[in-house]
Amino acid sequence: MTAHAPYEPIKKNLLPLFSRPQAKSKTKQAGKISLLKNDVALFSHLYIVLQHRASDMITFFSHENHPFPPSLSDNGKLRLGKKSDLLNILVKDIQNYPPDSVDVKLLDGATVVHFLNTATVLTFDQYADQVFLPYVMKQLESSRRVDVVWDKYIPTSIKESTREKRGKGIRRRVEGSNKLPGNWADFLRDSTNKQELFKFLSSKIANMKYPERKKVVTTSDATALILGSNQSMGPCDHEEADTRLLIHLQDALQNGCTTCLVRTIDIDVVVILIVKFHHLLTLCPDVNVWVAFGTGKSFTYYYVKIWVRKNHWQQHCKWDIS
Repeated sequence: MTAHAPYEPIKKNLLPLFSRPQAKSKTKQAGKISLLKNDVALFSHLYIVLQHRASDMITFFSHENHPFPPSLSDNGKLRLGKKSDLLNILVKDIQNYPPDSVDVKLLDGATVVHFLNTATVLTFDQYADQVFLPYVMKQLESSRRVDVVWDKYIPTSIKESTREKRGKGIRRRVEGSNKLPGNWADFLRDSTNKQELFKFLSSKIANMKYPERKKVVTTSDATALILGSNQSMGPCDHEEADTRLLIHLQDALQNGCTTCLVRTIDIDVVVILIVKFHHLLTLCPDVNVWVAFGTGKSFTYYYVKIWVRKNHWQQHCKWDIS
């Protein structure tokens, strides 16, 4: 506590008293009613004025009388919507499972970190050695190449404001001997925590030994580390793994892969793959892409080629992000 001298004045506190009760905040419904009443009053005044002036009524009725468009804003706050609703307009009656073995598996690193169980380990070293790396090795058993793609965290990014709205989690320094936090979900809400964790796991992947003829690619900031091959990838300044996964998919196709599996829980990745599928066909006409989507009971596979054919989107998807 800050020490104060006894002669310093006490600041006035607006505490709720019986003579001055705390003002009650309006409910959402009451706010809407108040807004509608103000709109009616404003509209009636303007309409009466127009009766005595030469004006065009069609022009009058073509303008909004709100300070913000109601279709985009809820009482001044932007309507965010639900990205998961996009799945409802896509083909849901077609289920096509991937083959038992594919050429490349592309893992959204943040997704894997969220769904892997941490209950059996105590430290970050144990988590990497006993949980995360065994999962990567398991993916190599049914593929020739595995790419682990991480998000980048830029303090000045517009995405940072979205992360702040999700709430702040528990800050815990990521070091091998440090204990894992008890609440893993709260730990992953902090951007600094995730940035340190992703770098830590990326270094663990880079120092791991892999079987012959197997390739593992992981990202570290803008750099892609390729293990088990002399090939190289140029730096990538994409902030999110959503679009960076596509860059790695393009590289895999250019190096002989045709069957690809993308692991994610982000609907953005699914939409990007659908929109970009026409471009992927120009790189490899035999490309087949499946998305392993969701977790638990909601886990399912989506076959991108069928979606594109059913919705005839390939004729509209001509832009390139490379």
